[in-house]
Amino acid sequence: MGLAPTETLVAALIGCTNVIGQRAGEKHGVHFEDLTVDALADFDRRGVMFEEEIEVPFPKIVLTIKGKSDVDDATLEKVKTDLAKYCPIAKVIRASGTVIEEIWEISKP
Repeated sequence: MGLAPTETLVAALIGCTNVIGQRAGEKHGVHFEDLTVDALADFDRRGVMFEEEIEVPFPKIVLTIKGKSDVDDATLEKVKTDLAKYCPIAKVIRASGTVIEEIWEISKP
């Protein structure tokens, strides 16, 4: 027993967001403490239930990215932009038609 393939896809997105987010932070001189990424995925199960073909099985995935840092708003925007540009898993998922919403909750240490 283990993760279902659909769960593995979302787990890969979480992992990639964490790694690329940290690397983007480093690029801009930002260190995140206690960074966590949670995902809430809308999954249209009609396809896997053989009810009908679904073009976009995950219409939306909401990522909540929490952590601590002294980052200013302008620099955090650069990190967010780089994350969107360089996270390969997010790029593939977005290209499939899925909307990925990121909620950043970064507090001061």
